[in-house]
Amino acid sequence: MRQQFLLQQPGFIEHALLQGDDGLWADMVLADSRASAEVICQRFMQHEACLAYLALIAPDSAKLTFWARHDTTSAAAGGDPAR
Repeated sequence: MRQQFLLQQPGFIEHALLQGDDGLWADMVLADSRASAEVICQRFMQHEACLAYLALIAPDSAKLTFWARHDTTSAAAGGDPAR
């Protein structure tokens, strides 16, 4: 899914599959803007590799949310990401 889809998307920055100490999972896709994230999400739901990935997730166990980055060191916020 990463190679076949995400790396081909304009605005894509990073993808991570995370698991918390409580056992909950988060599948995070970082994009350069909210607009890019929304387009990636729309395309995700139509791509064959992504649909195969989604088939591995139990129905009704996932929630799609968008988050805004507010740290002052992110490149998207105009800061220096090297700091």
